[in-house]
Amino acid sequence: LPGTLTTTKDSQLIMTTLAYDSGWKVTVDGKRVDTVEALDGVVAFTVDTAGEHEIVMKYRPTALTLGLTITVLSIILFALIMIFEKQLKNCGVDYFDYYLLHNLNVSNYETATKLDCFDFVARMKEEGKIKTVGFSYHDDAKLLDRILTAHPEIEIVQLQINYLDWDNPGIQSRLCYETAVKHGKKVIVMEPVKGGTLAKIPDEA
Repeated sequence: LPGTLTTTKDSQLIMTTLAYDSGWKVTVDGKRVDTVEALDGVVAFTVDTAGEHEIVMKYRPTALTLGLTITVLSIILFALIMIFEKQLKNCGVDYFDYYLLHNLNVSNYETATKLDCFDFVARMKEEGKIKTVGFSYHDDAKLLDRILTAHPEIEIVQLQINYLDWDNPGIQSRLCYETAVKHGKKVIVMEPVKGGTLAKIPDEA
């Protein structure tokens, strides 16, 4: 509901004839303002300054927003279950001894959190379809500490560890290992020969 409105004083309360509901959202000159319930239950809002203003009122039922959220989460959960069950079928097993969320870093951790991946693997563990839950990791020790603090249910962490990367400031093998140990997590080593690089050591080494 777009329109124009002229106010004669600052901080003027504008009362409408619309029945109040928290689903009403109002912007004044493109800026969101709070709505309140006035009189016998109508929508009202305050315009800060006197003058002519562009008003836009939009309505989205609270139940609709909640319904959309539940629907999206249900779709995500269904997709995760389908993928997981296909993995079990492809491997010809009824459960996984070890199941790792792959390649956690800043962006992937944010995605895994939004998709409730940690809750999903915890649920699969409760159902006996996963025996040990963990993740592989490629980022700094500070983020690793934050993840393990937020998710104490994680049991193992796969880290890139080799003598060349042990004190590499970009990979932080030693710091990440020490962080995992601090949290009491078992560590699985990946890239012990750095993708084959350390398999052929120069003579001068």
